Amino acid sequence: MKLTLMITVLLFRSFVFAKVSVHQTSNIKCKLPREQVLTIGCSYNCGRLNRWAMKWYARKLGYKLKIVNLSSKNQTLDFTQVDGILIPGGVDVDPKWYIPSVTSEFRPHLKKLKHYANYTAIGKKRDQFEFNLLAKYFKDPEQRYQPILGICRAMQVLTASQGIPLYLDLKKELG
Repeated sequence: MKLTLMITVLLFRSFVFAKVSVHQTSNIKCKLPREQVLTIGCSYNCGRLNRWAMKWYARKLGYKLKIVNLSSKNQTLDFTQVDGILIPGGVDVDPKWYIPSVTSEFRPHLKKLKHYANYTAIGKKRDQFEFNLLAKYFKDPEQRYQPILGICRAMQVLTASQGIPLYLDLKKELG
């Protein structure tokens, strides 16, 4: 729990830093005024602890925070409406998203190990949404300055979305 809290606080610090930092291609310095409302988009329902930690740290720095669930039915996927994106942790990523990225010699081996992954209905829904979100994010060159953070499972989604294979059996696949 302490680790999750620490990660969330660091996440929020990175959002604020990205918002107030110097744009690398210009000499314009930005300073975020106090009482500014920062909007963080969560790819899936941000847990109570994540929401609490981000709001607590925002108050500590003198900012207000709005958290939106990007996957809700009434939310449009528009990156210009958020100051940062959080993809929280959760269940395993379905190997179908990264098996095509591994070498042909390991594909049959991974297909045999698919039963190790813990599949859920929420995971299937999140996989589809988050892979689409990241495809849109990485496709748009204007998004490169938009802060994004993946926690645990989300690091796997970020990795696999870029065509980098994941390993189900470290001992057999990496030696």
